[in-house]
Amino acid sequence: MIDPTLPDVITTTALQARASAPTQSAWVSANAGSGKTHVLTQRVIRLLMDGGPQGQGGALPERILCITYTKAAAAEMEIRLFRDLGKWALADDETLKEALAKLGEHAPGPDRLLQVRQLFARALETPGGLKIQTIHAFCESVLRRFPLEAGLLPGFRVIDDSEQAEMRGRIMRKLALGALIDSDTALEHFVRRFRMADDQDSVLAGLIDQMSSVHEEMINSGGRQAYLADLRAIHGLPAGGSIAEWREETMRLVDRAFLRDLDNKASQLAKWVKLGKQAIAAGSALADFEVEPDQAFVTLADGFLNAGWKTPAAVRQPGKEASAIVPDYAHNAQALIDLLSEQVSRERAAAAFEATSAVLDVAIRAHAEYERQKQALGTLDFADLIDRTATLLSGDEGQAAWVMYKLDEGIDHILLDEAQDTALPQWKVIEAFRREFFSGEDDRGRNRTLFVVGDKKQSIYSFQGADADLFDDKLAETKVAIPPPFAFEAVELFLSFRSSQIVLDFVDALFVDMDRSGVHGEKPIEHKSAKPDQYGRVELWPLIGHETDDDGDPWDAPVNKRGKGDPVRRLADQIASQIRQWLDEQTVLSSKGRPIVPGDVLILCQRRSAQFYEILRALARQNVPMAGADRIKLKEDVAVRDLLALLRFAVNTDDSLSLAEALTSPLWDFSEDELFALAYGRGDVPLWSRLRQAADEDGALRQKAALAITEIRTARQQGARLGPYAFLSTLLEQGVPTGWFRFSQRLGAASNEALDELLNEALQFELSEPRSLPLFLSYLENLDADIKKQNEASQDAVRLMTVHGAKGLEAPIVFLADAGHKPTGGHIVRDKMIALASDDERPRPRRGFPVLRPRSGEDDDGPLGRALDLAKQRELEEYRRRFYVAATRAEERLYICGVGRKGAKTVAEQQDAMLKEDPHTASWYALSLKAFHRMEDRVQRRAWGDGDALVMEAGMPATLADQKTAEPLKFVPVPDWMFQPVPDEVERTVQFPSVTEGEDEGPILPPRLRETGRLTPQERGLLIHLLLEILPGIGPDLRRDTAARIVAHRAGDLPAAAQTALIDEVMTILADERFAAIFATAARAEVALQGIVDGKHYSGQVDRLLVTDDEVLVLDYKTHRPPPESVDDMAPAIRRQMRIYAQLLARLYPGRTIRAAILWTHVPRLMPIPAEMLN
Repeated sequence: MIDPTLPDVITTTALQARASAPTQSAWVSANAGSGKTHVLTQRVIRLLMDGGPQGQGGALPERILCITYTKAAAAEMEIRLFRDLGKWALADDETLKEALAKLGEHAPGPDRLLQVRQLFARALETPGGLKIQTIHAFCESVLRRFPLEAGLLPGFRVIDDSEQAEMRGRIMRKLALGALIDSDTALEHFVRRFRMADDQDSVLAGLIDQMSSVHEEMINSGGRQAYLADLRAIHGLPAGGSIAEWREETMRLVDRAFLRDLDNKASQLAKWVKLGKQAIAAGSALADFEVEPDQAFVTLADGFLNAGWKTPAAVRQPGKEASAIVPDYAHNAQALIDLLSEQVSRERAAAAFEATSAVLDVAIRAHAEYERQKQALGTLDFADLIDRTATLLSGDEGQAAWVMYKLDEGIDHILLDEAQDTALPQWKVIEAFRREFFSGEDDRGRNRTLFVVGDKKQSIYSFQGADADLFDDKLAETKVAIPPPFAFEAVELFLSFRSSQIVLDFVDALFVDMDRSGVHGEKPIEHKSAKPDQYGRVELWPLIGHETDDDGDPWDAPVNKRGKGDPVRRLADQIASQIRQWLDEQTVLSSKGRPIVPGDVLILCQRRSAQFYEILRALARQNVPMAGADRIKLKEDVAVRDLLALLRFAVNTDDSLSLAEALTSPLWDFSEDELFALAYGRGDVPLWSRLRQAADEDGALRQKAALAITEIRTARQQGARLGPYAFLSTLLEQGVPTGWFRFSQRLGAASNEALDELLNEALQFELSEPRSLPLFLSYLENLDADIKKQNEASQDAVRLMTVHGAKGLEAPIVFLADAGHKPTGGHIVRDKMIALASDDERPRPRRGFPVLRPRSGEDDDGPLGRALDLAKQRELEEYRRRFYVAATRAEERLYICGVGRKGAKTVAEQQDAMLKEDPHTASWYALSLKAFHRMEDRVQRRAWGDGDALVMEAGMPATLADQKTAEPLKFVPVPDWMFQPVPDEVERTVQFPSVTEGEDEGPILPPRLRETGRLTPQERGLLIHLLLEILPGIGPDLRRDTAARIVAHRAGDLPAAAQTALIDEVMTILADERFAAIFATAARAEVALQGIVDGKHYSGQVDRLLVTDDEVLVLDYKTHRPPPESVDDMAPAIRRQMRIYAQLLARLYPGRTIRAAILWTHVPRLMPIPAEMLN
């Protein structure tokens, strides 16, 4: 419990009240766990109470705009807000007064209490709801309100990542074909720099993303050529000339006398290797000087520079004997080396400039094509939402003023969450409102405020454009932009309401003695806990070393299986075993006063590496409940892959491999042995035929095979009729138990999220594409979608996620599982294009001038080298900020662990070396080791694995005797209505005329299982319908052969006699002169009809429709055997179907006689329906 009388708590409560004051703007810098979301919620509530115009009470809910970083954060804030307001609405006077006292209001009267109680209703009844949304959602709403002003088509659509990837794929194909750019040199540079082994889609995405800033810089520079001239100057290159000309100029400056001296004394200098080599080079260069200055330069560079033409160390005068031979050697050699090195640097810069300009040329064309594709489709991407809104609000003065005037009428207060992760283009949108709010031109007495909250130390989204330095920059700008008499205050919240003091002390010790850690500024950080006496613990486990797996693996083990001695697996097993031990021993969580449960544990990894997935497997081996990975690729989910296999089979029934994969899924649960028994020895017979045969035999597989055939046939029929969503939902909804249940039983509830996402993809696909299973399969094969799970602690399952996914979360126990990992070498900076460094005292990236990331040895000391050094420095700073975020998720216990490097050093030697590492390039584990070393007076050791774990703890851990006891549960009788079926709330919106009233209600049931070699009535009817649809359009001579091919494809397992009988039935109908007019070319087949009859919306498909000048004939095929003898004997459902068709057609063809008839195919017989039956 938090003691409200502690001085730090009192101070922080006062700071929170000042920050949430509704009449002033505020900028809040909040440490991790210091109640940021609480202050945001408090601010909104106080605005609703007192944020209105002077003398008019609270602000209108619709005039408050809260901008959050994620949808999850928006939902969390809305939940907290309505939870507090809901409590106030029902609270008694005393409780409500206590709540208001915490906000600084100590003597509220009856009217004030009534106003506060009404806040819940006011917020709830706001048209459109409270505006708590992401900045992308807000910008989209602005653009939809002003599409013409923004230069957009009304009704534009926002595309997702998969559609963007599809566009980039088309662009890449055009680039490969040379359709976008004529320059072979530019394409050659692009392909050479970004090999086919690289992820060229991500490269192209990054280039396209950077082109907006390049275009802006081009406009400022005066066009493409001026921009390239500026870029050339930045590389330190002269305005003109070639490398050959530069080398010739360099050779003119060479001291030939020095070279002749070396050449003349070559024999004397031969015994000194270096001097002898240089003497030989000097002589060779002199020979080429006049005729081949280019070759002379190469010879001298090879002789006087190091390998790769790298600049050697400063030249020293050789020993006495050599100095006597060449007295001024050191001076002359150094001058020559400097001259050669300068030219080498110039050449490297020229090569880098040429490559950069070529790749930029490709990127500019690709960006233009990307914009063209979006415009052609009337779409925007997420970056467009921000850029178009910023341009709309800050562009043309007259238009921007009009838009701001209209928006300004509806917004008085803006609250910005996670300001440290707000990118520069997003700040432009916020600043447009800030300028308008505090321009001083409003004379209506309105209260306008801006509230910003964030923490520079938690800026970890640079890959989305975030810049930690912007936080301080924008604070300084805001102080100037909000002048008196407008009130503004910057507040720092230092007190953590989340973590124990020992965890915070450890975090403080991580980054001391670092001049630029990326976490603290000029003064070191200091955290304090609001629970100073609470028990806390920090453990640093020994690194797991590499050892040989003596047990060995079976000969048939998968090649990528990790043995028991593998360090990644050993660490995963240690983590899982520790959690299992807590659960088994009922270790008490001191902060909660109860035994540890799985939901108390959060495991964090820096990336989804082998360690991440091995931990999942280890938790499963220990039977520890887990929520699964926080983000997975849709097509990597096992349940989705099972349904994909079944979809492949539905498209191609000869695909036996896909059918085999589907049969072993949880839907039918065939074991490997059962599948082997089914498939082995079948020869060329498809597995589908073998499965049907097994369903007819009295064997062990009969029941399973029969169920699989029934459900697969049902799903295929629904998919062919209604599309991919029907196919998938039939598989998941049919059967007892349902497919949902079968998947969750074997794969866990986590599979439901992936299946839900697959169904969503099917729905989205059907909105824009034909309802075709082959098209949907092709769409899925090219899809690269992620599923981001919302793992809540209330799941009571261990959560495993990356640090980025854990932002904003907390847990009593946190593991940092891969603390030994750090980016090294070329992996520190992954971007292919980096920003040049500014010339400031503290360099910053220069927006608008991206250059290709230099390779090793390319311009190490030039502008590219400085750019790469800056990019590395900033990436390592963010690496340490991720550590800060990860460590501060812990409430009570923090465990740091990792795997050692593979090599000759033992783990103990590696840890000793870590203590000597530069902290600016150290791993999380090394930083932790240094922190423990600084706090060694508080460190204990305990045996752990092959070494000792370092432990720091404070406070007294609770025991089982200390756990809080919950009040006994009170049971009440279960009401009767719990067991009553839920009545239908609405009628089906679309009816199908071909279905009877009874059949039209409720689910589609699977047909009865047919026997092998026979068709069910439904299958037979569908096949005859198909033949009567296709064959009339084919010449009479070709009809029988065509029919035979169709029947063989659709019902190949039928006996030849049965196939012939079915074909004869159809051919008899087509050859009958009585039906010639019906099957003439003027008649249309399978005509869709839709409309309203008797107040109901109907949608159906007419088998045959013949329209003449005077009448309309609608015909429906029926395959009943035997058919009725008269119309009176016909089923009422058929008469109802034809009546609906007739009434719909009467509206389409007024003034014409509507006739309807049934063609009974078995006889065959045409049965007209009397007109009175159609009315």
